[in-house]
Amino acid sequence: MRLKLKYYTFISQVENGFSRVPTELMGAWAEELGVEQRVFARHLLMYYEPELHRLLFRAENK
Repeated sequence: MRLKLKYYTFISQVENGFSRVPTELMGAWAEELGVEQRVFARHLLMYYEPELHRLLFRAENK
């Protein structure tokens, strides 16, 4: 596996909302998925910390 995860079940846990992509690995995940790192991190922030996402990006959405 290219992400060198200790447990293959970790991806399933992330997909099902039982775990989060660690911040320090978001860039690697984005690259493996073919997504711009910034876009990937911002999208995850919207789900993981919706209030922080709103505070940071509210002006851009108006």
